[in-house]
Amino acid sequence: MRKRDETRDHWRHRLARRKRPSHSTVAAYLALFLALGGGSFAVATLSGGEKRVVKKIAKKEAKKRIAQRVPGFDLTDPVDGTTPKKRIGNLEIQQFCFGVGPGGTSGVIFWNRGPATATLNWLYSDGTTVLADGQFLAPSGGNRQFDFLDRRIEGQFIFSSPSGKVTVSLHAFDAGPYCEVHGTAQHAPSS
Repeated sequence: MRKRDETRDHWRHRLARRKRPSHSTVAAYLALFLALGGGSFAVATLSGGEKRVVKKIAKKEAKKRIAQRVPGFDLTDPVDGTTPKKRIGNLEIQQFCFGVGPGGTSGVIFWNRGPATATLNWLYSDGTTVLADGQFLAPSGGNRQFDFLDRRIEGQFIFSSPSGKVTVSLHAFDAGPYCEVHGTAQHAPSS
């Protein structure tokens, strides 16, 4: 019985020594709960119609902000036969698709249009193999071509120059009679 009493006393003593939270800790927790719950309280007081209006506005604003941060691009063959291009910072992306089968060619070219040497790094899959590498691109026209005849390219390309970085998520597909190239690009200028 003595062992059990010693154990009980030990735990009582430890609990008695436990420090109470300071006033600043209590105030911080109170502020946190009010901040987190304030928006919920405001939404809970809205009627059903008001909630729908708020939700519609929130979705619209979210879409606008996403479109501003990561603009999409489409380099699918235009009807007029020109070679589609997209310029983002000092990077220009060009798609080409000529002919089908043997003798045909389709691909994407990444051009450095800036006055300084840049780097291009990539990680993509062509449907059978994953490829990762990088290279320097000479100033004012240095380029790297990625062919995808009868294949696809799904991956990420990062272009870096002294003026900034461009991250491109790319989908390119050769469907035989036509090619399609879509993606998003995010440009982060150097400060």
